[in-house]
Amino acid sequence: MDNVNEGLETKTWKPSALRAPVLLLTITICWSLIAVLQVLLVRSQRDNGIVFAPRISDLPLRRSFLYLYFPTIIAVIFSIYWAWIDLETKRMEPYYQLSKEQGALGKDSLLLHYPFDFVPLVPLKAARDRHWPVFWASLAVVLVTLGLVPTQAGIFSTQTVTRNVTLPFDRSTAFLPAKDQASNLTLRFAQSTYAIAALNETLTQYMARNYTLTPIRPKPLSFDTSKPYGNWSSPTTLYSVDLYCEPAIVGTRPGRAGVTVNSTNGCSFSQGLDGNITMGANKAWPESPVLNNKEFTAMYVGYWNPLGFADYSLDAYCPSTSNTTFYAAIGRNKARDIDAVQNVTAIYCWPTYYQQAVMATVDAVTLEPSMVEITGEKEPLASHLFNTSRLEQLMSAKSLGDEVRGDLLPSKSVPDYFDSIGRTNLSLSSGPNGAGMVQPMVGLALAVSNLPLEDYLDWKVLAKSYADGYRLMFARAMRDVLDQGFQSSEDVTGWVTDTTEAVVLEPVFVYIVEGFLGAVSIATIALLYLSVTRTKNIRSNPSTIAAIMAIVADNEPLLADVGGLDCCTMEGIKEHLGHKRYKLVDDGASVG
Repeated sequence: MDNVNEGLETKTWKPSALRAPVLLLTITICWSLIAVLQVLLVRSQRDNGIVFAPRISDLPLRRSFLYLYFPTIIAVIFSIYWAWIDLETKRMEPYYQLSKEQGALGKDSLLLHYPFDFVPLVPLKAARDRHWPVFWASLAVVLVTLGLVPTQAGIFSTQTVTRNVTLPFDRSTAFLPAKDQASNLTLRFAQSTYAIAALNETLTQYMARNYTLTPIRPKPLSFDTSKPYGNWSSPTTLYSVDLYCEPAIVGTRPGRAGVTVNSTNGCSFSQGLDGNITMGANKAWPESPVLNNKEFTAMYVGYWNPLGFADYSLDAYCPSTSNTTFYAAIGRNKARDIDAVQNVTAIYCWPTYYQQAVMATVDAVTLEPSMVEITGEKEPLASHLFNTSRLEQLMSAKSLGDEVRGDLLPSKSVPDYFDSIGRTNLSLSSGPNGAGMVQPMVGLALAVSNLPLEDYLDWKVLAKSYADGYRLMFARAMRDVLDQGFQSSEDVTGWVTDTTEAVVLEPVFVYIVEGFLGAVSIATIALLYLSVTRTKNIRSNPSTIAAIMAIVADNEPLLADVGGLDCCTMEGIKEHLGHKRYKLVDDGASVG
């Protein structure tokens, strides 16, 4: 081919895929995707996810589409986009080679067939032949098609995560004052205590079996309390009771039969169990077989009995300074009247009611406490918060004598626990001669501990069972005192902890995809530089047979050179043309 008027400057043609705006757009896309991935990764690591739901699989398509399908669609479109750039680069490489100042050998120009080569091997062949535009374009296609598209599928995964959100909380300051409890506090708490201990009823809100809490909740303006989830944690106050117990000291009464049981705080009770009851018919109730003496007999005696409802009380046997003391005992009955007197396990106990600052965690749905962390010292229960004397009178005498609206159903007294006691080997009668009825606190203590009766012959086991019963009764009563619906509250800072499923970004796959995108952008920059700087002597798109024929139609030497190759094999053509040099020139009027 002759080069005529080489100095004339003419407008050459370049495919759209290799023009600067397209390649700059490609670079921008790469770095934009890297930025988006990095922002999402930071958010995922900071917030433990980017999409949250109790079950991710239940999300509607409008929410799951963005992480399930959209990344794959973007990757596939990007690979198609790059296939276009790659094909144009391969198609134009022969013309770039022919446009060199010295032209190019036939094997490096006329005989090139990059568009039909095996894609993964093209970068190697192009690098070997120093065809750098093809190298960078084909490398980018390999990275996108065989690297980016498969690995992007691993970017998003589903995990179970725990989130902590700091929010303003309300801590209730409302309560039923002690002075109003006689006329407003119903015995619902006593009925509920029975159901919890004997029937395994679910605990009510903000209480456990051994304490209750001041109610807490996130402020309604900062949290959707209509859809609670997870756990709520906040500073609050715990209310409970400690029970100090000691084994009773057995003594005799000078000049009188029987024994007394004494305590270190001045009590001396003479009507307790003496171990002289015989199994079988109850002499005090001969017409009531249900009251026959079983293998064990138990007894509870409190201090208070102002209305005489209790069979036994300590008000005449203890000093007034010990008015919180109670007596409890259990003993095995004799098999025969002639048997020796049995040993009796007897204790004296007195409670200490307290309140304590804690950091509490409650379930947001059930509002049951799951954890408390002590943050302050125990303080005596404020006298205006709770009337402890009325509670102890109720435990001792079973009824308070007065009525509060709502007490009539199921009854206006403490449940008897006869059904749960009747299923054991414990007598329903009580007292030294079996003349009284077993007290409700005996049934409560046995129900909360649920141990074999023989175990209660150990005074420490007996003491713990009454301590558990006291705590449950007090906690349930205190819950009703504090259950005033946030009529007044104070501001505190709390946390909402949510265990849920989340869509998270996997860092390893994110970094791999970012690496692929970075490498593709570098290849694009190199391709942009070569596209701008390389010489090209083509003025129209050689995409058709007619366009190619127009380039060579007037070049008789070239036509003569290839005229006899129509019947040759490909090997013959390579041998004939491979080592001849050809050049594409633009004389300003035509290209050939």
